[in-house]
Amino acid sequence: MEINFYFRQKDSGFSIEKIFVGLAKAIGTDDCQVNALYCPFQGGKNLIAVFLNGLWARRNAKAINHISGEVHYLALFLPKNSCVLTIHDCLHLKSSGILGWVYRFLWFYIPVRVARAVTVVSQETKSDLCRITGIPASKVQVIPNFVCDSFQFLPKQSFPPKPRFLVIGTGENKNIPCILDAVKECELHLRIIGKLIPSYQDRLEATGIEWSNAFNLTDQAILKEYMECDAVLMPSLQEGFGMPIIEAQAIGRPVITSNISPMNTIAGLGAILVDPQSVSSIRSAVKDLLSCKINRAERVEQGRLNVQRFRLNNIKKQYQAVYRTLLQP
Repeated sequence: MEINFYFRQKDSGFSIEKIFVGLAKAIGTDDCQVNALYCPFQGGKNLIAVFLNGLWARRNAKAINHISGEVHYLALFLPKNSCVLTIHDCLHLKSSGILGWVYRFLWFYIPVRVARAVTVVSQETKSDLCRITGIPASKVQVIPNFVCDSFQFLPKQSFPPKPRFLVIGTGENKNIPCILDAVKECELHLRIIGKLIPSYQDRLEATGIEWSNAFNLTDQAILKEYMECDAVLMPSLQEGFGMPIIEAQAIGRPVITSNISPMNTIAGLGAILVDPQSVSSIRSAVKDLLSCKINRAERVEQGRLNVQRFRLNNIKKQYQAVYRTLLQP
């Protein structure tokens, strides 16, 4: 059996590729050859590039063709009975205007109907996808993302005088303004990963807290950030999944995240849940963590137990079951 994993153009992002390249390696055996293929053209809203990527995908089609995310439109060009489509979130389904309509049509409405199997990474994404596109829930299977085996459990025994709180991502959904208002006057170092727009930098300076910033990091550098931090702060307004939650739990760091789906279900009992719309809720959680009102060791242990369901071997078996259904006549 031969499986193709299709990715965006190389170096266009790292989150999806990091997950599915690892999955492809784990699935590959003597009886199963797995190929990681990167689109030759930058698709985006360039319909000519979309068409050329589609022809390229069709020429390279194998027994099973797994679109790992973002380039959903490839499903229009691949043999229907061999196509698996994974969707990570439905944020782009809310695009407006004519281009937004074209995007929804080519990236979501048609691909989910022509693919033989559709998988999503959370129940929240499944609910959104079915509600917006009208695809039957029976066609969509939830298979969560997995945490890489390089994330090993090495908890810290105590906080330093000025703990390092890690924030991963600076997009609008990451809720940076609320985070900055919440940590004012807190004794901590805020470490933000991702490019900061000027208004965020101005607000950071106004908080008076100690902070630092980095972006375009390698996988190894990201892992190091988790190792060096004391806690992870992720009160997102919206996520397709929420990888920093399980990555922090795997390392053994306490997590503050949102009390809404999918973050609360992904975190299980291994996180401190807050109302992401409430600055006071976020601030109270940060202060309780700093003052030891929250039992950090207990939350870290709950996180360690929770993250076992997101380990590679468990997720690999779920995808292998999907592939077996495609091979059936």
